[in-house]
Amino acid sequence: MAHSTPAVGFAHPPKQHRSQQTLERILIAGEVLLREKRFDDVTVAEIVARAHSSSGSFYARFPDKRALLHALHERFGDRVRRETDAVLAPERWYGAPTGELLEEVVAYLVKLFQDHEGVLRAVLSEAVLEQTFAERAISIALGVRAKLWVLLEPRRPGNQSSEFQASFDIGFRMALATLDQRLFFGRLLQHPAIAREERELSRHLTLALARILGVAEQPGESSRPQERP
Repeated sequence: MAHSTPAVGFAHPPKQHRSQQTLERILIAGEVLLREKRFDDVTVAEIVARAHSSSGSFYARFPDKRALLHALHERFGDRVRRETDAVLAPERWYGAPTGELLEEVVAYLVKLFQDHEGVLRAVLSEAVLEQTFAERAISIALGVRAKLWVLLEPRRPGNQSSEFQASFDIGFRMALATLDQRLFFGRLLQHPAIAREERELSRHLTLALARILGVAEQPGESSRPQERP
């Protein structure tokens, strides 16, 4: 049964510059190893060896490797909140085509998942056992959804006003579900069709989202959005 436990960050938060550097090396080592191995197969000994640190330094900051994964997931959430504030700033998109907005947002999400695939894969697997991971992942996704909705809601087609939000929610969840599936199967399926799909992933996700939303212009076109009063 899934259970909820408090998200454990640091056992003793670093106060000195050298301690902060040690912490950063441990975090980076953990993320790199999670790209190479499953979470269950990564050991604390491997993490500290990769970080050129010691077990004592690790346990001074984290009670166990699960707490390290919490810290990595929290750091991922901080990056998403910081970057989406810039990527989805309303003043940046005033007067821009809706297709162009969707294209950039999807490309950003694809790169974000690629950059943190090891951590996110581990979080997906551990969320089955610990609800805190799932709750944090949902909170991060809802933050992105809220910022994107602020930009898209005024652009909704007039003849789809009653269904636009439902279509948006389905489209957004579809994009995230596709990226989650890629975390699990992307490296396992070495098939030419999968490789081709990976190269065109951003484009196809953008087109699918535009069609679900009923957006008239397609990505790359220069038509101007019609703002709803």
